[in-house]
Amino acid sequence: MLEINSSSSSDADVNKSIKRWHDAYQKALTQSPTRSKNGAVRIFERIVGSPPLPAEQRAYELFHRLISDLREMEDFEKSYPLAMVAFGGARLRSDDPYYFLARQLGGILAMEGFLVRTGGGESIRIVLPFEQAISPSIDTCTMMKTFAVRRTALIWNARGIAVFPGGLETLNELFEAWRGAINRKVDCPIVVLPSRFYAPFLEAIEKVVVIGRGLISTSDFGLLQKAESSMEAKHLLMQPLREKEMGEQLTLREKLIYLRHELARGLTAISELPPAVVFIGSRHFLIRTDPEVLFLRDLVKAVVATSTLGVRVGVCGLVDEVIHESVNEVRDRKATANIIQRVLISEDIDSGYEGKRVDACFKSLVAHREILTYNATAAFFLPSDLPSLDILFALVCEIQTRRRERIPVFLVGLEFWQPIMDGLRETMRGDYDGQFIKYDDLDIVTVIGTAPRDLENAMAEIQSPQRRVCMAAIVT
Repeated sequence: MLEINSSSSSDADVNKSIKRWHDAYQKALTQSPTRSKNGAVRIFERIVGSPPLPAEQRAYELFHRLISDLREMEDFEKSYPLAMVAFGGARLRSDDPYYFLARQLGGILAMEGFLVRTGGGESIRIVLPFEQAISPSIDTCTMMKTFAVRRTALIWNARGIAVFPGGLETLNELFEAWRGAINRKVDCPIVVLPSRFYAPFLEAIEKVVVIGRGLISTSDFGLLQKAESSMEAKHLLMQPLREKEMGEQLTLREKLIYLRHELARGLTAISELPPAVVFIGSRHFLIRTDPEVLFLRDLVKAVVATSTLGVRVGVCGLVDEVIHESVNEVRDRKATANIIQRVLISEDIDSGYEGKRVDACFKSLVAHREILTYNATAAFFLPSDLPSLDILFALVCEIQTRRRERIPVFLVGLEFWQPIMDGLRETMRGDYDGQFIKYDDLDIVTVIGTAPRDLENAMAEIQSPQRRVCMAAIVT
């Protein structure tokens, strides 16, 4: 079910333009005589020209980057067989012990006859404003413009995934693979090494999320295996593959075509909606008396009562119910339908949503994650399970790498989030500023409590003059 209501004539124009771009790209595919990876993109540019409306610019740029990457990936699928995949930091120097560990494992895997594919080590890279040097040891390099396509391609047909020390982008890749393993879309072993590097962060997740709140099961947490040496990692990586999910297995090209379709459809829906504050949390295991849920109720009422922003929810269940109830307390039922924006995963939608407006629903977890925070003014994360942690680190990574504008990102609940962020800071601290991240990179997120002063501070940040000017520049 996809129910879309146009909010303004300008939004409707953007919607028509995105459809026109999609149709133009389909036409470009048929007109490209050589079917080269850049031919269709060049024809698309000639057909479309420049976006006539300033409000279209961000959607156009995302769509353009997406189709460029999809053409790259058609060649990628033909050229890249089954491989061991390595994640890791792009900032490590050649004299770093972790660099030596990665070289050592790479050599061992090569001796075993495996191809090694890497993202942090600059094989499949994304175009960033920094860290763009290509390692001289790379035989074949594919440059990407979008994180969504890059991550999908990076873990495609992986025989094993080794996660070395790295920064926020490495964590983004780690959670993508880990979530895929839980959903049985990734069937290979995932190994972090050396385990002592990730210990502070993973131990905090285990203590708070697994044992403390039960938001991740012990078996799902165990899908992430740990090794201290390259030989130990090799043995773990060469374990038998697990059984994948039932049903038809798509090729990489089929997956990416479907991803393009869902992202284009999601852009169409979101471009019609006003900017919104996004709320994300665990679908299960939260209860109405949790202090974070009570805080959510007061926060939503404050946002609706004092601003024209939408309220966007990315998860079914209690979080959606509380948001709906809170908006109803402030606005009448008719107005509620135009304030609440639901961007959901289709398999989570049950009979309880019959008659409710769902602005966009996705089968693809990647598309859901990308569209959920599009044109958001702020994001609030309640105590979270692994899917929500995946969304969090994807958003933080995009802000840190300047792939999107910076927005306030709040983690609600000191007892839940503070130990996790403390563990992450200890893990990422390194021997010097910039070894893995800049020390102020984690200031992208703010951990807040549930007291009235926390609500006041959050609302002040959302409503700050600088924030309003920034969002006006985005949507006009």
